[in-house]
Amino acid sequence: MKECDFLREAFLTDYMDGQLKASEKEHLKRHLQECALCRTFVEEVKRDVVGPFRELPKQEPPLELWQAIKQEIENENQGAGGWDLWREKLKGWMVFPRLIPVAATLMVMVLVGGAAVHRVQIAQAQDKEQGEYLIALLGQTGGTQGVDSTDASGPIERYFL
Repeated sequence: MKECDFLREAFLTDYMDGQLKASEKEHLKRHLQECALCRTFVEEVKRDVVGPFRELPKQEPPLELWQAIKQEIENENQGAGGWDLWREKLKGWMVFPRLIPVAATLMVMVLVGGAAVHRVQIAQAQDKEQGEYLIALLGQTGGTQGVDSTDASGPIERYFL
């Protein structure tokens, strides 16, 4: 049944229009010889869908219609500037298009890593400023009189330095 669905969907319209490749046409003909449901389906489509249109006389569309269609296609092609033009240019520059996600991932990793390092540096600078502020406060209250910053003799000095 899956093959029936596939053949109906993939080949039937092309088969009716005579547009199938030889190998596809043979495959479909073999299937139609074996499958009564698909044969019935094809006969109904030929009779009810395709048949009425084959009996109609062919009419040529007015020349103005073809010219309008041609003009619209040309306008669409000319309007392909902007993003479409840039996309086409980028396609020419991209030698290895599969590497684009890798490159994008690396760029994101560098940005995130840079931001993380920056935050750590800011935190370290803030910690250093707070330590210097505390030393200055202790110096004003007499807690570190004559104490060099390298001489951490008291418990507070050893904790913060």
